[in-house]
Order: sequence, then structure tokens, then C-alpha cells
Amino acid sequence: IVLMLAGDMLEGEDIYQTQAHHIEMPAIDQVQIAVDTIWSLMNRLQQTFQVRVRVETCPGNHGRVSKMASEKTNWDNIIYQTLNYLAAVSDNPNLVVHANFESFQTFEVQGKIGMLFHHGTKHLGTAAMQQKVAGWLHTKQFDFMCHGHWHHWSVDTQFGKIVMKNGSLPGDDDLSERMGVYDPARQGWILVRKDQ
Repeated sequence: IVLMLAGDMLEGEDIYQTQAHHIEMPAIDQVQIAVDTIWSLMNRLQQTFQVRVRVETCPGNHGRVSKMASEKTNWDNIIYQTLNYLAAVSDNPNLVVHANFESFQTFEVQGKIGMLFHHGTKHLGTAAMQQKVAGWLHTKQFDFMCHGHWHHWSVDTQFGKIVMKNGSLPGDDDLSERMGVYDPARQGWILVRKDQ
């Protein structure tokens, strides 16, 4: 089982001036909840299905520390690094975390190449959006792509490649209201086999 964490695991405090006044709790508390939740999920999946559980990551934009700091200085990366440490010191070799701090992450699943990229495309209904995916296909070489950023769920294809946009972990919030999307909290599953 591969868990693809495509960023925006939490909401930061200083990307815009009043951001800290629009969140329910400080970022460090959000980090603790995210780490506890994802680590628990990894262990439950591993124990339930008796398989290796691997995490692939890319950072989002909501976890940025500030507009002035490096893009790598991101609360998502702190979550990923903490999960990586927990996996490294655990007694379970079937729990693996690849903490990637770069925008694009490619990885293999059953002989197929997946790609994580947080920003992705809003949809594939226009030539401009299709051109973006075509450009990534040319430079990144992937069989399927998963991304976040838009905080609502969809699955599409481009040149026969699956493009899956994951849902939001918190569900409805002021951002989803402003964007006009009202999806409940959800995450997607994709089954990859060697032949399909």
C-alpha cells in the first residue's frame, strides 16, 4: 500500500498577514495531530492487510512558514520528516516513509510510475490545462499523477494517463466556500496492477 501525501496537511500561520487569526489551533499542534493520525493509519493498514506500507510525499502551499522563507521551510515537510524518523526507529521494516521536500516526486508502484505534484491542474476541461499535463508527461514520464491543492475530488485522464485530484482532509472550510466547491472530507484510492 502506497500512501501519497500531496501536501496541505495543515494550515500555516504567516503566509498572509492575518492567517494566524483564521485557524483553529497553532501549526505545531496541527503537526502533532497529523503525525499521530498518519502514523496510526500506517500501522493499522500494515496490520490489517499484512503488507508493506510506503509513504510518498510532496509539500503543499498552505504549510509554508512565510512568503519570505524558503519553499522547503514548510510544516508539511516537518510532518514528513517526523514520520520518516518514526519509521526509521520502529521495529517494523514494513513501514517506510520517503520524505521528499521537492515539488515533484516520482516513484514506482507495481512497475508503473506515479508522480506527486501538489499544485496540479484545476481540471482537464480546457486546452491550457491539458497542455500543462502534456508538458509534465514530456518531462516527467509517469503513468499516473496525483495532486492536491484544489481541495476537492476528481479523476480524469490525459493521453491515457490517470490524473487524480485528491479531496480535502478537513472538508468544507472558508476556502472551499470561496472556490465554490463543497466536497466532504475524503481521500481517493487507486489500484495499480502490473498489467493495468
